[in-house]
Amino acid sequence: MSFTARSIANLKDSIDIVDVISRRISLKRAGSNYKGICPFHNEKTPSFVVSEAKQIFTCFGCGASGDAIEFVKRYNNLEFNDAIRQLASEYGIEMEENRGYGEDLEIYYNINRDAALFFYKSFTEKANKGYSYMKSRGIRPEILKKFRHRLC
Repeated sequence: MSFTARSIANLKDSIDIVDVISRRISLKRAGSNYKGICPFHNEKTPSFVVSEAKQIFTCFGCGASGDAIEFVKRYNNLEFNDAIRQLASEYGIEMEENRGYGEDLEIYYNINRDAALFFYKSFTEKANKGYSYMKSRGIRPEILKKFRHRLC
């Protein structure tokens, strides 16, 4: 089950990436950022940078980058939703799960219905290019009327 965009945004706003990452690896202040040894590849010189202001991490050695969710996902080898669950649990944040695709499907259904009706009218009303095109292809208006009920 996935989570609502609103609850994911709330999670991101409620946690601090420096806190999330420093619970897992050692970070040292370096100006306005934090630096550490990248956990995603072998290195001796720290190339892993965490920006508190931007709430992102970047490794200049291996190219890994992202937000707190992406870090937990990669660090623990988790799927996106599992990383969200872990962070929400760790920080005591309630997550709202999507109820399903019903609302989205209804929107797409309505869009498709409106498009089908538009094309039906374009191809059945005389004196327009759509009608002329269908006639030139040998498609009779009765055929379109027959299939209209399946489209609209």
